[in-house]
Amino acid sequence: SGMVAAAFFFVGTEAEIGGIRPTYWIPFDASIPGGDRVNQVLDWLALPDSQRPHFITLYFGSVDSDGHRFGPVAAQTGATVSEVDGYLGQLLDGIDQLAISQDLYVILVSDHGMATVAPGSGVFVLSDHVDLTGISTVDGGPYAFMFFDQPDEDRATQIRDTINANWSDGAAWLRGEAPAEWRISDNSRFPDIIVQANAGFRVVETPDRIAELPIGMHGWPPDAQDMHGIFLARGPRLPQGALVNSASVLDVYLLIFEILGIQVAGPIDGDPNALASLLQ
Repeated sequence: SGMVAAAFFFVGTEAEIGGIRPTYWIPFDASIPGGDRVNQVLDWLALPDSQRPHFITLYFGSVDSDGHRFGPVAAQTGATVSEVDGYLGQLLDGIDQLAISQDLYVILVSDHGMATVAPGSGVFVLSDHVDLTGISTVDGGPYAFMFFDQPDEDRATQIRDTINANWSDGAAWLRGEAPAEWRISDNSRFPDIIVQANAGFRVVETPDRIAELPIGMHGWPPDAQDMHGIFLARGPRLPQGALVNSASVLDVYLLIFEILGIQVAGPIDGDPNALASLLQ
């Protein structure tokens, strides 16, 4: 779209897509201090008009890491939240010193929530109940995705039924049966069987995976309150103090497009009126 973009980390920003990268980007390195990340963003914002990015991503992964390691309500995680809050304060204070401060938008989101594993909850082990021969499984704890090496609808239906008959803390769906709000299509990139644990419970492919599961996790259904993230924003066209209902991250995407004046090139699952309608 003819704009300058910069990325101090964010998923996908290191990838060359169609031969194009952001104008400014940093190879991911978790050891780079948060304050240094903020200073680089402020330096980008201080560049001359022709070089200054129109859009910048800034990412901190420490709250996610400690949320997994210690759980979302642990004191260690709370201390990390306070640390990142300090970096955000540094960013906002720095923006206030810029000549263009009144023209800038700041959007703060978390990419997901985090929940503690249900106390005393068992783990459903797929290999204890179904034959996994010819199936590639991706398991994350709250979910498992099963991909068949060769299409076999009858076998998939039988496995789905076996899982559902033996598990009361979650459910399995064939690709075409998943809840509509999950936006699962018949595209082969989606798994043949989606296995979803209820909030706080877990599912794994084999018993050896149990020991690898962390205390805090995400990946449970999006209607689970603990899976919700945050959305905070300020900018010249945003009403100060306004509260919004729950929105999808896809709606944030459309808000950013509206702020930048970029036309959406194709169909997007987000609701253009959910957040973009806030703009005055």
